[in-house]
Amino acid sequence: MGFFKKIFGKKKKDESLSEMLDVAGLDLEVGFGDEPENLNEEDYKYNHCFIFYGLNEEGFSAIENQVQNFDGPHHLSLLRSMEGVLMADVCSQGAGSEKVKEAMQSYEDSQTYVEQRVDTYLEQIKENFDSQIGEDCLELINIEKPYFVENIRYAMEEWAASEFFEKEDFIGAMIVFVKSSKEFDKDDSISENQDGMNLPLVTRSGFIRDCIYATEDLINVQFKNDDIEWKEDEGNNPRNNCNYSFPFGSAPFGFNYFDQLGQLWNIEEVGKAVTLSTEWEEDEMEYHVSH
Repeated sequence: MGFFKKIFGKKKKDESLSEMLDVAGLDLEVGFGDEPENLNEEDYKYNHCFIFYGLNEEGFSAIENQVQNFDGPHHLSLLRSMEGVLMADVCSQGAGSEKVKEAMQSYEDSQTYVEQRVDTYLEQIKENFDSQIGEDCLELINIEKPYFVENIRYAMEEWAASEFFEKEDFIGAMIVFVKSSKEFDKDDSISENQDGMNLPLVTRSGFIRDCIYATEDLINVQFKNDDIEWKEDEGNNPRNNCNYSFPFGSAPFGFNYFDQLGQLWNIEEVGKAVTLSTEWEEDEMEYHVSH
């Protein structure tokens, strides 16, 4: 049974976590701009997709809460309607699954198993989100499916080999696909634009870092940033040919962010702020966004 969520934002950002993140001697004050709350539906024209790999049910719920905490006009500025937010789990497995145990005996078997499971879940998303946001989400996931499948396969393999395989359920990936009035800007490297998407994503009290802190005590399987030879040709999207890198190690979960252009960004570093990086196919330049 999948978790399929269409949510309406109602909560305001909880400021208490920001206080917990204060670093001695750091006096930085962060504002999220003066965007009006009376936006029209057509203003929410930018698609953003966040994918979290290797969760359990508690981790899924924690990230769901963060999406609702950040949905307001001064944060992610999400469309508060049935067309605004799609959240879905992919490849959920029960603790001690015999099918998983059998599939993980070889790389080929595990890849086939996960790919079949992904196809089933994508069909469920199509049925549950018979709307524009569902179409847009599936278009992105399908073009990135080889990379998406491999990331889930790796997370599942680590779970199956861990001491928690028999103890807790597993969620291969959580898709958070949203429509926002804000655009992510690759050229705003230090997130100076107070009304853009960069700042609420990467600042120390922003969405990504709060998701990390909300889940670090909940996700038990450890995904190490080992020297793994990742297949960087895993995807089907030419614009991301240089960006199909190992998405684990910087957070309790694996993480991908696709901006409004479908450009893939990965976490490069989590320090006082989060640093996202990507290589732009058109000019072969590497871009970094932080704060």
